[in-house]
Amino acid sequence: MKFVQANGSDFSVYGVPIFFRGIGVGSWLNLEHYELGVPGWETQIFQAFHGIVPDFDEQFRSHFFTLKDARYLRSLGINLIRVPINHHLFWDEQQDIFRESGLTWLKQLSEICNETGLYYLPDLHTAPGGQNPDWHSECRTGSPEFWHYSVFRKQTTAIWQKIAELLWDDPMLLGYDLLNEPMMMAGTTDLLNLFYQDTINAIRKVDQNHLIFLEGNHFAMDYRGIRLPDDPQTAFTFHFYPSVWNPDVMTMDEASREDALTLSLENILNSMTGARRPILCGETGFERNPEDPESWERISAQVLNTLEAHKAGWCLWNFKDTGTIGLLSPKSSTIWMYLARQIGKSWNHHHAERIGYQLAEKAGQLSGYTLTKQEVYQLQFMIRAGIAKSDVCHLLIPDLSGIPKEKAEQLAESFAFKNCDIYQPMENLLKRFCLGEGRESCL
Repeated sequence: MKFVQANGSDFSVYGVPIFFRGIGVGSWLNLEHYELGVPGWETQIFQAFHGIVPDFDEQFRSHFFTLKDARYLRSLGINLIRVPINHHLFWDEQQDIFRESGLTWLKQLSEICNETGLYYLPDLHTAPGGQNPDWHSECRTGSPEFWHYSVFRKQTTAIWQKIAELLWDDPMLLGYDLLNEPMMMAGTTDLLNLFYQDTINAIRKVDQNHLIFLEGNHFAMDYRGIRLPDDPQTAFTFHFYPSVWNPDVMTMDEASREDALTLSLENILNSMTGARRPILCGETGFERNPEDPESWERISAQVLNTLEAHKAGWCLWNFKDTGTIGLLSPKSSTIWMYLARQIGKSWNHHHAERIGYQLAEKAGQLSGYTLTKQEVYQLQFMIRAGIAKSDVCHLLIPDLSGIPKEKAEQLAESFAFKNCDIYQPMENLLKRFCLGEGRESCL
């Protein structure tokens, strides 16, 4: 078959195994504040920019990922891009109707990938109500309402069926990544299994060709209780950020780090049960270390070697940002980087997280009793969600308003390929893994 299929523990096309080595294209069809260097959720960010440049969202998306970007990635040997999408592109929550604009962008993505020979995997990064409590799901309360109200899950299933109606016959579509990093705060996975089965059923009404990917609980790292359906073209995809949960891996000696990485990965993989299927790491990576780029490249290579030793294809996170974790970043002379530097004097995502934890612990002290570690963890999400709007009002909008109109018109163009610098250590890493000896399966 011309479509990528699951064949035992391999992905294959026409019965020939294919191993995926790729990159995420975040903040194109789903904005993330830490990648852009500005506070807020996508809707808040766009609202702020629309006050200065009315069609900013169209400009931004038109420049951010183009045929030129795809050709560059293909030249590195990359054969897959994972593309986060935001539900607001597909659903008008005020009128409770489907939006066609999201399909327009996916059609453009399909055309680019078919011309360049890139496989692509759309993932729903923000679901209605938020599927986890963190900012990257656009959870506005710090409590994932996606699991509290069935209407949100039904909207999401409807979105995927519409997407499948568009892409059902596209040979460069790897499949559908149904829900990015779900988090069941109550611990039960029953609703997650039910959502997966309902959505798979809806997709299969219009598309029997493509793979459907399921992520685990606890931000795609815990698969206990997650049922892999009987559908043979379903597979697990997971995320692997070892330094998030064990910061010591960054300072270990090589041998100790290798052991720690293997243990961390096997803990995830061993939680998966069900039929033998191929696996894909949808996200992995580390923030850049400008003071020690050689260490970044060396540690990242260890992670990719660990994944490949376990037959897990991978996507590095991420393609473009403002110098935090991306392969490409706008040149320092661009107006966007000027804005990011101005905002960076008062805000960054690490500082916002520290504020959340500090205020959560203070709330416990003021309450007259000690909050548990889990209670602090949950409360800091709510605090950060609560102040996100204020960050936009008091930081983003004033700095934006100080930019002359003729310069503001160039903000979106800052992310055009011609206006970006390449982070050489990441390019070196990708070339080594995707174009190195014995890598023909990546081409």
